[in-house]
Amino acid sequence: MFSIASFLWHPRPGTCERFRWSVSSTGITARWLQFGRLAYLPPLLLLALVHNARSAEFIPLGLLPGGDASFASGVSDDGSVVAGHASSEAFRWTESTGMVALGVLPGGLSSYTGGFDEEDGISGDGSVIVGYSQRREGGFFTSDGFIYTVADGMRSLDVDYAADASFDGSVVAGTAAINGHSEAFRWTEDEGVVGLGLSPDGRSSWGSDVSADGSVVVGQYGVPFGDVIGGEVFRWTATTGMVGLGILATNPYPCVSSDGSVVGGNAYITSQANSEAILWKEDTGIIELGWLPGTAEDDGANWSSVTGISDNGTVIGFSGRTRKNRRGFIWTEELGMQDLKQVLTYQYELGASLEGWTLRAPTDISANGQYIVGNGYNPNGDDEGWLVRLDATFPVPLGDVNLDGEVNGLDVDPFVDVLLNGPYQPEADMNEDQVVNGLDVDPFVAAVVGGAQSIPEPSTLLLCLLALTLVGGWRKWGG
Repeated sequence: MFSIASFLWHPRPGTCERFRWSVSSTGITARWLQFGRLAYLPPLLLLALVHNARSAEFIPLGLLPGGDASFASGVSDDGSVVAGHASSEAFRWTESTGMVALGVLPGGLSSYTGGFDEEDGISGDGSVIVGYSQRREGGFFTSDGFIYTVADGMRSLDVDYAADASFDGSVVAGTAAINGHSEAFRWTEDEGVVGLGLSPDGRSSWGSDVSADGSVVVGQYGVPFGDVIGGEVFRWTATTGMVGLGILATNPYPCVSSDGSVVGGNAYITSQANSEAILWKEDTGIIELGWLPGTAEDDGANWSSVTGISDNGTVIGFSGRTRKNRRGFIWTEELGMQDLKQVLTYQYELGASLEGWTLRAPTDISANGQYIVGNGYNPNGDDEGWLVRLDATFPVPLGDVNLDGEVNGLDVDPFVDVLLNGPYQPEADMNEDQVVNGLDVDPFVAAVVGGAQSIPEPSTLLLCLLALTLVGGWRKWGG
């Protein structure tokens, strides 16, 4: 026999109850040391003494030889290919090859993946990378959009910027010079460059993202307000044409979910001093996502924007206008906006890998939500792109108070802590009445029991602890 002691819950602020477990071949006896209560638990519940950390990996992408900075713009849906640029040259990264420079178009001086904002620029299957190459002409820099495959290398599309590609790379969206205007386009090998139209009063438009099947393109077009920096967000389909969504936005340009139904970006909600991350859905209109605490500028201005949307509703972006204040976020409808580094540190236990890093701006998320790329400052203070591989998608159901993606007994301790000490957490508010109190206890227990597997999970023992606290201790501390 052996015993394990642990501190598991807080019945009153500033105190804790101590349990001692005696484990033998016949079962587990739990002694509540303060009150001397005993409980007998089945042998299989020994599994509860094992904590299985969720697997995840943070991968710095490195630099090109002789370079001093790198920036990731997009990731394939399986996480195996990353696009970006380093030392003013576009690259393709895989785990086996590392960072491989893609070169420039003839006469070019530099190359970048993605469009104006240098986000995405890769097909969902990873076979195609798009972007632009810059050359100097008459004292000015001129941009030439390109498409790249491993087999064919880099070739021009005769456009200004190639921003993103469909899942198989057969459709490309971006911006081209057409009839004296910058105009959003849709390109296919058979049809070539097809302009998607201008604003209602004939102003320029810019394409920034395309759905997985190539049927939906989003971007911005110019607006007639001289003091607005940016334009109005549009959504294009062959059936509807270019439709303005009534969203005045600035950089970066809007993104779209793989099925084309959700548009993300930013909007001037209250004033041009406050640009806020938003989502747009046809049935709900604009959904405001807010800002991360501590990212406001010295003048009080707030700035945030969405940069990627997964199929399950997980959203990424950044909060903070300047490089000094900017931090990446992850958002779900259940939990709202959270600091990405904190989520990776505490939910996925990547604290050691992230030590010294600032995750300044995630730029893309895979359709399944398991792969995120972005840019940040490494421990040396240099710009470096990164890739995060997660073992599961992020959305957290009611009851998952410890944010590990599952509702089970490992949520008992944090649930009781929120119940007694606060602060309010939406995942502990089981009846969604905007307060965590005794009315949430029964549905919490039901959620944990309902989530149990045929073989007890590592949390089942803690569920029994909750029963002990609720039945034996609740009355004592006034429940």
